[in-house]
Amino acid sequence: DTIEYKIVGDKATHTVESGETLTKIALKFYGSKNYWPYIAIHNKAALKNTNALSVGLQLAIPELKPANE
Repeated sequence: DTIEYKIVGDKATHTVESGETLTKIALKFYGSKNYWPYIAIHNKAALKNTNALSVGLQLAIPELKPANE
């Protein structure tokens, strides 16, 4: 996907479960693991390390719109 998106709010919240990664969460909510950076950016205050998510961490899943709209 080469389209750039802007974050326009929250789509959902998600509680991290054991073994989950940002790519798995992106795949669940967007159908593609390529969207994980948007989740990371939207939750930058809560994420210390994007490679090691804490079980039980609440993540806001961003609502995305194409940047050219």
